[in-house]
Amino acid sequence: MPAQMLTQSLHMARELGIVEERDERAAYLATRAGGNLGGDCALRGVHLFERELREALCHAWAMMADLILVVHFLIVLFIVGGLLSVWIGAAAGWRWVRNPWFRYLHLGAIAFVAAEALLGVMCPLTVWEDALRGGVRAESFVGRWVRYFLYYEAPEWVFTLAYVAWTVATLATLRLFPPRQRAA
Repeated sequence: MPAQMLTQSLHMARELGIVEERDERAAYLATRAGGNLGGDCALRGVHLFERELREALCHAWAMMADLILVVHFLIVLFIVGGLLSVWIGAAAGWRWVRNPWFRYLHLGAIAFVAAEALLGVMCPLTVWEDALRGGVRAESFVGRWVRYFLYYEAPEWVFTLAYVAWTVATLATLRLFPPRQRAA
């Protein structure tokens, strides 16, 4: 009697996606060999918990991937917007665009990106994001829109050329509008 009840309930659980077929067979055989219904019901509870835990972890990984994607976008915004801000600020007389910390951090960021491209190395942020997503595209609202603005389809050499050109422009701007020196 318990074996029939377990078989029916495990079959329903499998149809609902709570228990996988390989686990259903093992539980059924354990019951036929003298297992108890209480332990078998606990087995069903464990599978339900594992499924919920798996879904929660997938959600957490997707959120972490979205966070990495947003940080990646902010770095791109800093690199592109930083140089444009220096050009506008130099013409408008903004003092903050001559801040050495800002200028050298900006140069370091774009130089790192250009070096990665020249060496053929993938950006670590992209690698981490892809690993967290498991190769699946972003499904969240934030993830879809940030990916839309961040990633473009073009041959790799186009991006390498753009990164190197932006680095050269940053170096030229650093030379033409040098950071201010602190008064001694």
